Amino acid sequence: MKTSIRNVATIAVLGGMTLIKTLSIAAPAPLPPSRQAEVALAEGDVRIDGKKADIGRRLGAVALVETGKDSRCDIVFGGGNAVSFGPYARARIDFSSPSIALRLERGGVTSVLKKLEKIVGRAPFDISTPEAVAAVRGTSFYVWRYGHQTYVCACNGRVHFEDAMGGNKLDVAAAHHLGKIFTERNGAITVTDAGMLHHDDASVESVAKDIGYSIDWTKIDN
Repeated sequence: MKTSIRNVATIAVLGGMTLIKTLSIAAPAPLPPSRQAEVALAEGDVRIDGKKADIGRRLGAVALVETGKDSRCDIVFGGGNAVSFGPYARARIDFSSPSIALRLERGGVTSVLKKLEKIVGRAPFDISTPEAVAAVRGTSFYVWRYGHQTYVCACNGRVHFEDAMGGNKLDVAAAHHLGKIFTERNGAITVTDAGMLHHDDASVESVAKDIGYSIDWTKIDN
């Protein structure tokens, strides 16, 4: 049976239409405005999804954020929420997940979240590392990771901490910094008390300014 040029062309067109239709079906739905995020501050070497990031850049549903030496990247979303990445940070943030989830591989991230409930309802905002998970519904807190250690701090508010294995569960409330260190060693994770490390009042306050918020260090933020 011979196949004519016309038949070959028809098959190619139909195949192309099927491919386009399949890609259209597979394309993710756009994020609602409340979940759309953009860069509010970019200092030094800041890259998002491998490309240099400038102020005003919009992030996709899932974004890889990386910073270099003496660098900082602040991201705002939802009209009252901000996360700030310090030097040598690498993290992936997923704005499409029900809770909005951030996976921190290294470096530090400061979060000031004041209008989170309007976006995720009662679901918490999660920051996880290979050693620990921090879950909040609206507060100011800090997470830093290097090697096999994760430092977490409830800077001003209430945070639920637990280790990456689901143990060492802690509900922490503080008006002015309460820190813990999660350490992985030989397949086990331990938790120790810690003071204020890797950050200070001024660094948290500078992130709060991204969303026009002033922190009251005399009371626990609810």
